Amino acid sequence: MGRKVELIFDPFDLTRIEVRYQHRPFGTAVPLMIGRRTHPQAERELPPPATPTGINYLKLLAEQRDAEIAGHQIDYSTLAEPDGDGEDRSDINRQEDGQ
Repeated sequence: MGRKVELIFDPFDLTRIEVRYQHRPFGTAVPLMIGRRTHPQAERELPPPATPTGINYLKLLAEQRDAEIAGHQIDYSTLAEPDGDGEDRSDINRQEDGQ
């Protein structure tokens, strides 16, 4: 107890872990299965399944989004125009380059 050991293993295959103490092999490590401590004869209590509400939230969101964008199409011809503040985007690029 209280001593440091080396664990030699392949990080891509943790099925075999060798234990070394003071550079001498002491065997292969045995995994400890950590689980919930219960009596072997105790029955597991499972929660009752949730009752469905009948509401399809994803469908409601999709219908709302479709209603918001209904009739709106992308007008690609206006994308090349200035943004309306009187400033052309190509002028901004020239100013940043020092022209």
